[in-house]
Amino acid sequence: MLRSTISLTFVTILVLFLSKESQAANILLYNGRGDGSHYFSAAAIAEELATHGHSVTYLLAENYMHRAEHPVHSKLFNFIQCNYSEHELFDAYLQNFSKIAFEGRKIIFDTEMLQKGVDLEVRYCENVFHPSMLKKLRGKNFDMVVFDPSSPCSVGLSEYLQAKKVVFNPTALWPNLLRAVGNPPNPATVGQTGFAFPMRMNFFQRVQNLLLTWFVEGMTVLFVEAPYSDIFTPLNIKPYLSILGDVDLTIISADHVIDKTFATMPGVVVAAGLTAVPPNDLSQDLEQFMQSSGEHGVILFSLGSYITHLPPEFVSLFQEAFAKLPQKVIWQWKGKAPPTNMPKNVKTMSWLPQNDLLGHNKTRLLIYQGGNNGLYEAIYHAVPLLVMPLLIDQQDTAEQVAEKEIGRKIIAKDLTKEDVLETILDILTDQKYQNNVDHMSSIFRDRPLPPRKRAAFWIDHVLKYGGDHLRSPNHDFNFIQLNLIDVFAFLSLCLLVLLASVYYVIKVIVGIIRTIIFSKKAKQE
Repeated sequence: MLRSTISLTFVTILVLFLSKESQAANILLYNGRGDGSHYFSAAAIAEELATHGHSVTYLLAENYMHRAEHPVHSKLFNFIQCNYSEHELFDAYLQNFSKIAFEGRKIIFDTEMLQKGVDLEVRYCENVFHPSMLKKLRGKNFDMVVFDPSSPCSVGLSEYLQAKKVVFNPTALWPNLLRAVGNPPNPATVGQTGFAFPMRMNFFQRVQNLLLTWFVEGMTVLFVEAPYSDIFTPLNIKPYLSILGDVDLTIISADHVIDKTFATMPGVVVAAGLTAVPPNDLSQDLEQFMQSSGEHGVILFSLGSYITHLPPEFVSLFQEAFAKLPQKVIWQWKGKAPPTNMPKNVKTMSWLPQNDLLGHNKTRLLIYQGGNNGLYEAIYHAVPLLVMPLLIDQQDTAEQVAEKEIGRKIIAKDLTKEDVLETILDILTDQKYQNNVDHMSSIFRDRPLPPRKRAAFWIDHVLKYGGDHLRSPNHDFNFIQLNLIDVFAFLSLCLLVLLASVYYVIKVIVGIIRTIIFSKKAKQE
């Protein structure tokens, strides 16, 4: 507690000092309702911006206004509440979402679920764009909006407020976002999100990836652009993809140390691992639990913020598997009260200080769903992973972890306790996983600036100079020009003209020769 108070005091003093040394800007952060990992990764950037003297304001749904009570964020940020009365409907939607995930179905192909989710988001967006809320937001005179591309409403609001625009994607690499901001990745080397393509795709995978790229672009128009037109069009707000093509800066949370390798334009900044920092001290009871594990250590088990319902058979198989382990287990349990028959070596908690636990020397393994924050926290602290992907981009995380051999992946559908136990023991006993993650951690840490400082630096840069000089020239070309189709057509035409000319010249020469030959024969006769 004393350490936290001292740290907070230091941050406050630093904010006051730096606010005199730099020109403070008024920045709005809006990444949807304010839930889960999306909030905390953006908050990491916001904390750094606050230390630079900027005024940072968060727009949150009313059921997430407890963020305003955070011991650090309450001192650094301002908060604006957006009313929202459909919390129960959204919770029910998340339960259905969880069910689909455990059945192994891909949400991108479930149009009914997609439409329900879109309808809920659009109704929330109507509250954001209520005249009274817009008046309040306009009155703040924001210099910049930092928004999340997974929330089309935040994209539209950034355009409406006519401020500098920074798009921050807190998830795994999203090729269609890069394409929208003018940094198109090569579909031969960068797989579409959510389909677990390997780093090196074979021929049929590349065919599939190209078709999926076109499919996702079409789905973006149907499920992202079209549903918001009734809100955006009367206010002269451009469509979703057009706004993304006009941003000043793009920040992505996908690092080449594990994610796909791709070229970046000047306006695209790689800043993954924003929540991965040196650990804070644990609470006394949690520290005692960690130390009580002895030489065997502790396993962390978390399925993230969005999985609120666990099938009973799934709970049972993990209970039985954990009971056979010598390690102790900390299980993040969300929703209803945990069952009373938990094994003696298992401790349940509604919320985990995940980064602090991963940084503890007793932590041996993280079992989780494949979220982006957890991935880079584990890499930073060199903790092997067992990934059980449930939602979209988590499939890619699981594939990358297995491919790089810093852990393994398991599939929730048809999982057995024997599968769980065998996989855990393999990771804990085979030294290659620890060696590989140690090596990856060293690479990840060997940077001139931590990711949050890198992101804040470029935001400061755009505040000072704008983003025109970082803008991709790709936006100045249409599809035919950008892909050199007109150039290839011109070169093909030139080649045809050349071949036709050669053919004509040869034909003329042959004709002349034949004429000479025939004329000689005629004279001889």
